[in-house]
Amino acid sequence: NNQMESCQIIGKDSIWCIRGGFFMSFTEFINTPMGAMTGFIIGGFIAFVFVMIRLTKVKGKEKSQVIRWFNATHAILTCINDKNVYLYGGVVPGRSWKKLEREGLRAYWDITDVNYLNKTIRYLMHNDSEYNNSGEISETDGWDYSRAMSLLSSGYICAYLTKEEALDRSLEVAKVIQKRFNSWDEFIDSYLKGYEKWSKHTAMGRWQIYENLRKEKDSIFSAPWDLELKREW
Repeated sequence: NNQMESCQIIGKDSIWCIRGGFFMSFTEFINTPMGAMTGFIIGGFIAFVFVMIRLTKVKGKEKSQVIRWFNATHAILTCINDKNVYLYGGVVPGRSWKKLEREGLRAYWDITDVNYLNKTIRYLMHNDSEYNNSGEISETDGWDYSRAMSLLSSGYICAYLTKEEALDRSLEVAKVIQKRFNSWDEFIDSYLKGYEKWSKHTAMGRWQIYENLRKEKDSIFSAPWDLELKREW
């Protein structure tokens, strides 16, 4: 007869292994060579997943003050998405993030390629020409401008744009933002008003995120609003 060897849960808290028709407690099983190997594999896998998550979400800060300025324009959303506000794109690019970003862009924006991305950016900047800001000025422009900056960084993560292309485009949008507003507070106020108009919900939660980010040591909003925005990558 073939011996039966498997594990199952018996009762609420006890795990047992059935080996050759005999019950073995989990403690006994883990002390067997097979149990030790199983524990080693599971432990190694958990550690690997943890390290990969940390590397893709937390690793690094941008050295460029200009890029940090870019990041600040959409830091509230980056924080909501549990990404690194100090890193352009919020994560370290990779195959899994590329897939996730593309799925997100398709689901929320109907963006499926670089052409649709470019079209959406132009729409958010309120005109069909390249960021000449000739459209009507609104007190909620900050909402659309912030999302344009966020989409450009997402375009980099999902490989619709190279990092250089995304940063060059971000620089153009950032100059419009800097010219349109006079401070981070004024820009974020416009962003929050736009969010409330779009969502029909209070922006109190997002305002609190802004306040928390401002109070952080080496805050992403420590970059001066009137910083000279120039190409340094």
